[in-house]
Parts: sequence; structure tokens; C-alpha cells
Amino acid sequence: MNKKRTWLIIVVSTLIIIVIILFSKIQNSRTPIPVTKTKEIIYGVNGYIPKEAFIKTGDTITFKNLGKSNMWPISDPHPTSSAYLNFDPGKEFQTGESWNFTFTEPGVWKYHDELDPSHQAVITVR
Repeated sequence: MNKKRTWLIIVVSTLIIIVIILFSKIQNSRTPIPVTKTKEIIYGVNGYIPKEAFIKTGDTITFKNLGKSNMWPISDPHPTSSAYLNFDPGKEFQTGESWNFTFTEPGVWKYHDELDPSHQAVITVR
């Protein structure tokens, strides 16, 4: 009886340790969400989704406004927006409107919403 109890404690303890290790790996995972095949970035109440996207040179991204306020995606840094001069639609977009931009230069391009600079994101172009 004592040997069975000891083995049961060992097996249960091992399973608990495995579950804790797996759970901590899931919690610590910070893998950026890639842009879907449609290469669409949504603007909503909390800003841009995804916050980090990966594309190839020559790919086009559609910035779609599904938020309650207007959006204006534009290159960092605020207020000069000088990091990627062509990444500027030159106007704001209302809810339901969208803007397409083709990235022709490789790099890590941070951008923000010109109307609410606290809404920031980044696109890595390879």
C-alpha cells in the first residue's frame, strides 16, 4: 500500500510540474501576430490591430478604419513623420473607409495615428 501511494504522489507531482512548465511557456510567449494573407490592418477603439506586422518588400497593406473616430496612419516620429516620407495618405479616413499602401523599402517602420499619436504600431518589411 505504501509503495502504491508513493508512486501515485510521484506521478501526480510530475504531471503538475509539466502543466506548470507548459502554462508558463504559453504565458511568456510574445510571438507577434503576423498580418493575414489579406494584409489588412484594422484601426479600432484601441488603435491598430495587429500592433506588429511582417511583410515582404512590395507587399500592400490595407488600413481599414473600423473605429468610432477618424484615423490617419502615418510614419513615425510624431510630429515630423519623417522616417518613411511616402507613408502618409495626406488625409484622415472616416469609419468604414480604408487606405492602401505598398511598402517598397525594407526596414522596421514604426507608425502612429496622426489624430491620436498614442495609437502606435510597427511594420517590418523584409
